[in-house]
Amino acid sequence: MRIVTQVTLAGQQVYIVAYDPSQLAHTSLEQRVLSVSESLRAYEIVVCEVSLADFLAEEQADDRARLRKLLLDANVELIHPAQMLADSIEDVGVLIVTKAPHFLKCVELVSPAMVFVPSTFLGHLDLSGGQLESIRSKPWKANTIDVFELEDRFSEGLKAWRFYDSSRLKSRRQGAGPVLSEALGLEQDLARVEREYMYAHAIGSAVGHEHANQWLAMDLKLEHFLPLQNGKISHVDHGDDVFLLRQPTAEECAKSIAPLYQQMNYPQWHAFREGYWDMRRRQALDVLLIFEDARIGEILGCRSVANAVQARNEGDTQAAVAWCEGAEAAFRAYQEIDEAASWLYLRRVQLVQGDVYFYNESFTEALAVYESALALLRERKGRGMPENREMMSGMINSAAALQALSRNEEARERLLQAKRLGESLPPEDDPRVRFLLDTTSRNIESLEQLMRKAAKR
Repeated sequence: MRIVTQVTLAGQQVYIVAYDPSQLAHTSLEQRVLSVSESLRAYEIVVCEVSLADFLAEEQADDRARLRKLLLDANVELIHPAQMLADSIEDVGVLIVTKAPHFLKCVELVSPAMVFVPSTFLGHLDLSGGQLESIRSKPWKANTIDVFELEDRFSEGLKAWRFYDSSRLKSRRQGAGPVLSEALGLEQDLARVEREYMYAHAIGSAVGHEHANQWLAMDLKLEHFLPLQNGKISHVDHGDDVFLLRQPTAEECAKSIAPLYQQMNYPQWHAFREGYWDMRRRQALDVLLIFEDARIGEILGCRSVANAVQARNEGDTQAAVAWCEGAEAAFRAYQEIDEAASWLYLRRVQLVQGDVYFYNESFTEALAVYESALALLRERKGRGMPENREMMSGMINSAAALQALSRNEEARERLLQAKRLGESLPPEDDPRVRFLLDTTSRNIESLEQLMRKAAKR
């Protein structure tokens, strides 16, 4: 910004600064909004000698630019584009000037022009002699609360989060689940729990979708969401919604969610949280951490690992890798609560990511990830059963990658290492260790048969 002059408003010296129109071609609309916002926070008046259409126009270079274009095009019949711009900047009056008013005579303004004025100065401007349209930003945060002062309502529920985990709903439909439910007369109760979970999860997903698309509903209530027969929901009552030409901040998203948070019980909130995370992934983390402590990193990380495994099994490599990245971010946040558990979770994510590459037949990449995880696990060898189990699993998987790369001798040695490790563990009744030992023995036998056949050729 370039200082043009200064004027006295409300007994205060106020700079009028110029936004160079030549810079518009080199900046995104979001950057322009943030740049103007920064000047307004310094109580400056910003002048840009272009039309509204030119100020809003930008190259469709990425998904976010295309989203802003869609927002402007879709809402043009309902919301003045200048209103969306003003709401995105906040606490501003946007003047669309075709003839300069008296207070701008000293600027030698070329028309058309956009003038951005801090709301506090609007009533002190001499607009006589000019031709302009004035749009003031809505006070869309006026009725929101300080989300950083919210009471932590679910600290106890957070500790027992596994009881509310959605995986329990899957288990009731699988194996002996249906028979057991019927025998105990719990079918209706469990069906009701599942409906409540799916309803709140759908709300979280819907709100996450809105936030991802720079759309904030500022008066969210449970009664604004109507369940549909297809398991989705319909969001009604959009009277206090705001559409932004920039990404909303974590605090702004939390302000939008806060009324729901205060309405929900813990099972509803747990389901909402998972739905919001599923839609926004890592962008959801900063928002949810405003409501709860870093323990949610364990919840969201474990969910992401499960989703990564599912995507891997379905052959969706891109989604699986993205879920692994989300899991890593969540578990890193969990370090604040339990550093040792977080470290082990991160190694598990590495092994799952290696599996993703392996299933995609990217064996070299898979082996590199396995080796990295094993190197870190070896540093903590002997610390506890969980570390040793993960190391055995990593050895078995890395052996499979070595075999796929025709490095059979190395694969056999890796399997023998896994077997020795399993046999060295305390003789506790650990089903997973027994399973890993059985797997290792079968793989050694199969590999040795293959090597003997190859030697006879």
